[in-house]
Amino acid sequence: MKNNFLYSILFSVSLWACSGSPDKKIEEEKTSVSNIVELSNDVLKNANITLAPMTKGQGSNIHKASGMVEVPPQNLSVIHVPLGGYLKSTILLSGLQVKKGQTLATVEDVQYIQLQQDYLQNKSELQFAQAEYNRQKASFENQATSTKSLQEAKMNAEAKEINTNALAEKLAMIGINPATLSASTIKKSISIVAPFDGFVSKVNAKMGQYYAPTDDLGELINSSDMHLVVTVFEKDLNNFRIGKKIVAYSNENPEVKYQATVLQINNDISADRTAEIHCHFTQNYSSVHSGMFLNVDFEGQMSNSFSASPESIVRADNVSYVFVPETANRFRAEPITILTENDAQVIFTFNNNISPERIVNSGANALLMEMKKE
Repeated sequence: MKNNFLYSILFSVSLWACSGSPDKKIEEEKTSVSNIVELSNDVLKNANITLAPMTKGQGSNIHKASGMVEVPPQNLSVIHVPLGGYLKSTILLSGLQVKKGQTLATVEDVQYIQLQQDYLQNKSELQFAQAEYNRQKASFENQATSTKSLQEAKMNAEAKEINTNALAEKLAMIGINPATLSASTIKKSISIVAPFDGFVSKVNAKMGQYYAPTDDLGELINSSDMHLVVTVFEKDLNNFRIGKKIVAYSNENPEVKYQATVLQINNDISADRTAEIHCHFTQNYSSVHSGMFLNVDFEGQMSNSFSASPESIVRADNVSYVFVPETANRFRAEPITILTENDAQVIFTFNNNISPERIVNSGANALLMEMKKE
C-alpha cells in the first residue's frame, strides 16, 4: 500500500514536469498566434478592408565592386621620333598641359637633309620623265618612234612618280609639307608636335641623345575621356546594361562621389569568374587620375522584392508588417524589410521568403489595432 502511494506521487510529479507550467503554456500558445487576426462579420464590415495583388520584381538593392581609372588607347600617345634623330630641344615635363599641334621637341639629323634633297631631285626627274613620255607618245602616234621606246619612257615616268610619292609620304611623317618644300627651304631639324590636348604623363627625354624610331621621348594623355574599368563577378553581370548609372568614390574621400554610365560590357568571363565593365564619367573630374582605384556602388535587381502602397504597411515595435489574407475574415501579419519608400510606393521583401498573391491594401491599421488587443 505504501509502495503504491509512492508510485502515485512520482507519477504525478512526472506528469507535471512533462506538461510544464500552465501559465507558460498559455503564453507560448498566445505568442504562436499573435500574428493572426480574425474578425467577426460586424467588425469586418466596419474595417473597410480591401485587397490588392502583389507586384513583384520592382525593387533593387545596392551592390559594391571596385574599379580602376584607365585611359582608352585613342587618348594615350607615346611621343617618339618617326625616323630617328638627335634631341635638340624639348619642353617635356611631367604634368605639363599641352595643346594639339604644340611643339614638344625639336630633333635634327643629316638624314632629314638627304630626304628633302632626294624628294626635290626625284620631283624634277619626274617632270622630265613625264615630258619625255609625252614626246614619245606623240612620236609613236606619228609612227616616228618604236613601241619599245614608248614603253621605256612610260616605265621611267611611272618609276619616278612612285619614288616621288614615297618620298613625299616620308616627309609628311616627319612634319615637312612636300607641297611647300623648295631648294631654299631645306632644313636640318624637325618638330615633334602634340597629337591632341592633354598632359605629359611620362618623360624620357635627354638633350643631345640619339633616339631611334622605337625609343620613347615621353607619354601624353588626353584626360577628357578617361574610363573607369569595373571588375564585377559573374553573378552580378546581368545587373548591367549600356547606359546604366553607377556611383564611384575613393577610400580616401568617400564623401566625394563620381557619376559614370556604362559604356561597354565585356561578356568574356575570366578564369576567376569576373568580367570587365567600361564606364564613362559624366563629366571631367579634376581629382580623377589615370591608375586611380575607386569603389563602385550599383543597383542590383531583386527578383523576390515587392511593391505596395504606403497604406498597406503598418509598424509595431520597430517591425514593419503587411497583412496577408488567409480566409475572408482571417488575416496574418507578415514581417517585411523595407528597401526603399516614398509617398507613392514602398519596395520591400518578406522576411519569411514567401510570395503571396494578395495583401491588405486599405484597412491595415484597423487590423493592427485588433492584433494588439489579442
